[in-house]
Amino acid sequence: MTYSWGKPDKRLIKNGKVMCPFCLKHEAEIHKTLGVLKCKECKKKSKDYRKEHPEIFNPTRREWVPDRIKEDRVKNFKGAIQPYREGKINREFVEAYPDRVEAMIKEGAVTREEVKKSKYQLRDLKGWYKRNQTQ
Repeated sequence: MTYSWGKPDKRLIKNGKVMCPFCLKHEAEIHKTLGVLKCKECKKKSKDYRKEHPEIFNPTRREWVPDRIKEDRVKNFKGAIQPYREGKINREFVEAYPDRVEAMIKEGAVTREEVKKSKYQLRDLKGWYKRNQTQ
């Protein structure tokens, strides 16, 4: 028999069949591109192991962030605020940078009425209420 991915290792062949590379007991699954794969029993065991040990495969802990980075995030928070969203001026930007808004009014980019009617553009995002806090 010829394989597009090459001939399997000699120790995997028993009685003309390709055996599982993990248990060497059951017949392996052969994939056209990937070659020799686990048998069905070994696949089931690995799925069961994943279910039994979710802390390894699906960690729920948050990553640890050093205090200096947390402080930098709080200190430089205003730097991430954008002036516009969907063509409307952002109220958060107006409150954070009143001098820039005045310059925008002088340039004619926005009017005073638009600034007065501006709304918080990011309220529809999850976690908006704690955006100025560090993660």
